[in-house]
Amino acid sequence: MRFWSAVLGYKTKSAPEDDWVILVLENGGGAHLALGTSETPVQLHPRIHLDLHAEDQEAEIERLLELGAERVAWDLYPPGEEVDFVVLADPEGTVSASLTPTAVSSRVTGHRPGHQGRRRRPVL
Repeated sequence: MRFWSAVLGYKTKSAPEDDWVILVLENGGGAHLALGTSETPVQLHPRIHLDLHAEDQEAEIERLLELGAERVAWDLYPPGEEVDFVVLADPEGTVSASLTPTAVSSRVTGHRPGHQGRRRRPVL
């Protein structure tokens, strides 16, 4: 839960429980985010993940790796094509984020990164 607080710029609203925490933006605004732990096995292709967007993708990847994220050998990258996103797992091994440059993600492209069978935007 410390990892996600640091990644997103959130802080704990109150003392975390063993399996549950509510995070709020450090400036106090915005939506609150509740995170809970699960005993289910880590999924290679989870049903839900976060798409993170950054002005400087490489710097953000380095920051996330320093916080404990790991690169994922993603089997859904299209073969022979360049992609504009990088798939990362959190320190517990949950495949949880794809990181896309903000300049690319702000364009209307008609598809979402990480979805099998869809065309990817060449950038990286």
